[in-house]
Amino acid sequence: MSHARRSRVLVALALAIALMLPVPIVMAQTPNDTTKAAISDAIKLFVDSPVADDYLKTEISFVDFVRDRALADVYILVSSLYTASGGKEYTVTVHGQQRFEGMVDTLRYVSQESDTEDIIRSGLVKTMIRGLVRYASRTSLGPQLNISFLKQEKAQPKVDKWKHWVFTLSGNGYFNGEQGYRYHNLWGTITAKRVTEKLKLIMTLYGAETGDLFEYDGSEIRSYSDNKSFQITPVFAIDDHWSWLINTVGGSSTYSNRSGYLLGALGAEYNIFPYSESTRRALRIEYNISFRTIKYYEETIYDRITESRWQEELLATLELIQP
Repeated sequence: MSHARRSRVLVALALAIALMLPVPIVMAQTPNDTTKAAISDAIKLFVDSPVADDYLKTEISFVDFVRDRALADVYILVSSLYTASGGKEYTVTVHGQQRFEGMVDTLRYVSQESDTEDIIRSGLVKTMIRGLVRYASRTSLGPQLNISFLKQEKAQPKVDKWKHWVFTLSGNGYFNGEQGYRYHNLWGTITAKRVTEKLKLIMTLYGAETGDLFEYDGSEIRSYSDNKSFQITPVFAIDDHWSWLINTVGGSSTYSNRSGYLLGALGAEYNIFPYSESTRRALRIEYNISFRTIKYYEETIYDRITESRWQEELLATLELIQP
């Protein structure tokens, strides 16, 4: 065997032996491994709210949403109550479960009557995120949280030119016609509200008119009805449980055969739970005593053209929104 050929054989043999020997493999933990570990420690969240799930998942990205409340680490319940100004007061209750058992937080968000759906859902999500910070800071995601504060200049006292008054004007009209038939319906409402810590005053004026005209064989058949009413209701708060009210209602209605009616009522209400919790639970007991007088257009089946009577009522109302 020639010297060159012998050298090639020895090199090939050496390479074969090297490939057969065990080689230790060392792998360093990559940033992706750290990210996966943090994700596995993310809060499992269940939300019961009017905000769409897709929007929540887009805006709250540091949690793991679950469909079963029993599997969640944190459960968020959103309840609401209409405010006197026409908006809504939302109560966002954050319940800790599993590893956060015993932790409960309550936050509030108030929307205005003029707020769009996008403004409301954005405000609710921001409120939820604030409520989740306490829980997320106790996980491995805590060091990755970045909390910012928008510094605001000292607000100047605002002067309410309307003195807490809110006015609402609404109306509607419908007209329909064809050969031999015409119909119209009109209604309108004016409402004035004034709400303070101790007094809630509501005044309403309402009017409606409906008319039909049928033409048949050269003759006309008309149907007409109108309804007018007013209501004045001041509610006085005594404390966080008691309140009392005066209610005055009057008006007329051709449909109800009432040329005029007037009702005056005095009532008291006691809420077992504080009014501050009314967005989630309320057990109200209400007593009213009233006097009503009615004058009819035509005699009733009881041969009466006028009628007056006293009336009492005792009401109990239970409302619960609980997890």
